[in-house]
Parts: sequence; structure tokens; C-alpha cells
Amino acid sequence: MKIGKLAGVVLALSTLTVFAGCSKGDSSDAGVASTTAAPVYDSFEKIGNAIGCLSLANSQPETTDIKDNKYCNLEKPTQESGGVTIYEYADVARRDKSLKAGLVYEQSYLVLSDQWAISGGVSDLRTIKAALGRGDLRTAEPGTPSTEGGGIGPGEEEETLDGDAEVVPFGKSVTYENERVQPGKIYCGGLNGGGDANKQFDSCRFPDYTDQYDDTTKAPKGQEFYLVAFAWKNVGKRPITPTDFGTLVTSEGLEYAAEDEISDDLTSSARGNENFDTSSDQNPGTTGRILLSYAVPKGTKVDKVHWGFDSAFEGPPAYALKVK
Repeated sequence: MKIGKLAGVVLALSTLTVFAGCSKGDSSDAGVASTTAAPVYDSFEKIGNAIGCLSLANSQPETTDIKDNKYCNLEKPTQESGGVTIYEYADVARRDKSLKAGLVYEQSYLVLSDQWAISGGVSDLRTIKAALGRGDLRTAEPGTPSTEGGGIGPGEEEETLDGDAEVVPFGKSVTYENERVQPGKIYCGGLNGGGDANKQFDSCRFPDYTDQYDDTTKAPKGQEFYLVAFAWKNVGKRPITPTDFGTLVTSEGLEYAAEDEISDDLTSSARGNENFDTSSDQNPGTTGRILLSYAVPKGTKVDKVHWGFDSAFEGPPAYALKVK
């Protein structure tokens, strides 16, 4: 008797299951959903296997914002570097802080999630993104937009490398960690072998540079040297070494590094800098003039210069100083 009842229950459940999956007049599997879960990349091993790492090597995290990182030796790299670095972060805030710092130094990233990102050559990252079918490519390469949410749409602006930097109007002084700077005047006459030596410019351009030994350094083909100057002062109570300036930013958002050798030469020979040295500690109250030279394409419209970095250069600049 019990067996008969059990058989009836099984038959009833089987009949119910069949009809639950069918609609009237349709004997197909239309009522059964078929889904495939997206892969979850939440470990170095999972990410490494997915992108084809031959090996994963431990390395010391570059900053405290990085929880851990490993170097991935790629099987078929498209860059000469031979691999990429996989980063793990504690949270999205520390991830974004770390990425901002890396972008300043022209690193590129493929962000996989709030806690995971990959850094390497742009070609490698694009190949990896295509293979994984996901990722937000963030790069300092000019003209490469972030692809999160489908990329940059009409009317949207590409993210710049200013980060949270305060944009300072031309001519205004700013103070950062006991240093005060202000855009100053430059005597450009004679730098290119001619001109009125008494005429003042807010900035100047010249195709070549003549140093104190009468040797001429020409700008690269199609480029010219662009010069900016800043008045500097130690407004603190102890000796400090002047903080280096960052990149020159154009009106189009392109960035150019300073010509260090020319900049140092111009600064050391500038009027009033007899006792001023940017490479050593300067006592409280010391003033000087810092001249910076940048090689830019001819006709470039400049916009600002980055300045104000922490002692370890681990973050974005504090200021973006407008120049002319």
C-alpha cells in the first residue's frame, strides 16, 4: 500500500515538471532558461591562467595602496617588456589613488574590478582585454579614452592627468610644503642668437639654445624650445631642497617632460641665482628663479605646468600652474 502511494506521488511530480516547462501548443524547451555565468577573476592564479602567464613572480608592492602584486611572464607578449603586472587592492578608493599616481608616470592599466587591475604595455592590455571580453583601459597615452561604460560619448571629456590638482591662474603665487612659487618674467633676448636683450617676455620660444660656452643645442626637427620661469622662496623654518616641477601641459591635453640639462643650465646662470642651487638644501628665506625648458612641436599652444608633489612622488601634483 505504501509503495503504491509513493509511486503515485512520483508520477504526479513528473507530470507537473513536464507541464511546468511547456506552454499550450508548444512542446519545445522555451520555458527553460539557459545561462552561463561570467568568469570571476579574483585571484592571481585565475587571472594568470586566463591571460596565458607562463609564471607568476612575487614582487614588493610599490606603494601602501597596493595590497599585493605579481609579475606575469606572458607566453606571447606584443611588447618588448615580456610581461605585465597584476595588482590586488584592498578597495576601490585605494585602487583609484594608486592608478592616478601611475598615470602621472605614463603607466597604463586594464581595470578588471574594484580590487584587481593589470599594468603593462598598451598593446598587451588591449590584447588581454579582447581575450577576457572585459576591462576598463586607462592609459596616459594621448587620445586613448577610458572604455568604462562604452567609452567617451558625445559631449563628454577625456580624463586628464591633473587628478585633483588645483588649477592656479597665471601670475598667482601658491605655497606647498614650505615652498612658494610664482610664474615670473624671462629675458629671452640672445638665447637664439639675436633679439632685444632688454625685452621681457612671460614665456619665449627659440629653435636652438646657446649656453654660456657658446655651444648650440638645436631642438628636435619640427620642434622648438619653450621656456617658462618661476620665482621660488623657502617660506618655512628649516632648510629644504626645491621640489621638481612636472610636465608642461598643452591646451589639447598633451604633456611634455622638461629638458633637464638645459633647464639646470639656464637656472644656474640666471640673474640673481649666484647663491641658489636647486639640487641642495636652501635656508629659510632664500629666493631664486627656476627656469624650465621644454621641447614642443612648433606652434604648440601651452596651458599649464604641474607642480607640488609629495616627497616620494607617489601621487598626482597638487597644482596645475597656468602659463602663457
